Amino acid sequence: MPIHGKIADNLLSAADRVASAIGAARIIVFIDGLPENCKLPDKTILVTRNGIKSERAEHLASEYNAALLDVPDVRLDRAGQINLAALLALSKDVIKGDDVVIVLVGSKGNTIDTLQVVRPNDGFSLVSALGKGKSRKAVRRVVFQRVVSVALELSNEGREGKSVGTLFVIGDADKVAEHTEQLIMNPFRGYPEEVCSILDDRMAETVKEFSTIDGAFVIRGDGIVLSAGTLVRAAMVDEDLPKGLGSRHAAAAGITRLTNAVAITVSQSDGTVRIWRKGKMATQLERE
Repeated sequence: MPIHGKIADNLLSAADRVASAIGAARIIVFIDGLPENCKLPDKTILVTRNGIKSERAEHLASEYNAALLDVPDVRLDRAGQINLAALLALSKDVIKGDDVVIVLVGSKGNTIDTLQVVRPNDGFSLVSALGKGKSRKAVRRVVFQRVVSVALELSNEGREGKSVGTLFVIGDADKVAEHTEQLIMNPFRGYPEEVCSILDDRMAETVKEFSTIDGAFVIRGDGIVLSAGTLVRAAMVDEDLPKGLGSRHAAAAGITRLTNAVAITVSQSDGTVRIWRKGKMATQLERE
């Protein structure tokens, strides 16, 4: 067996032992990093990309009673892949906030070479903002997942070959409106709600097209895109932010401190996607 396969096999065995020793709830494994003829530990969650459930994924899921978790097919570094898998598992109720989880990952598409223990409550303070119903105030989980996917796609693809930076403010729309105003005429004003849902693939592409406009997207908790080119007047002062972050991130921190919204930023300089809640950065997803 090649050395990479041996490393992956040993990490799978180690994950099983560590999970038993610390009482980990789940072991998350990226399927494209698994060697052939491997054996999966109990309580495995297999990660696929962009809904591509290959014959191998279905076979392993059936043989080992493993759950399947889908993530966007984007290039993230190891920490970003770990954060993304734990974040989406949490938002989809596959794991709970107080669970201890083990994640196995490698460079995208390569054999797993990293084992990390994750405690979602340590970094993801947004569970209380996510709801399962169609509340306009709370953020529907499926809406949160879609906006994260759109943000990651913008981070990786940009628009017309250029890097894009943008801000999404999701949920608690009435309260958010008290702290925002339009920089430009709102391109979504006047359209029926049924054509303005971020859950519609056509609207997701429209949002990407408008991502080059200065200002934020404001999205209702049920997924209706209310505005683009929106000025957020709730920025936190620079000393309250992690060093190196600018006005877009200050606005994200400020609006989530004053409201029950969740904010997602895409950095134009390096493409890092950051998620904000209660005035703080909950997690970040960095490109490979």
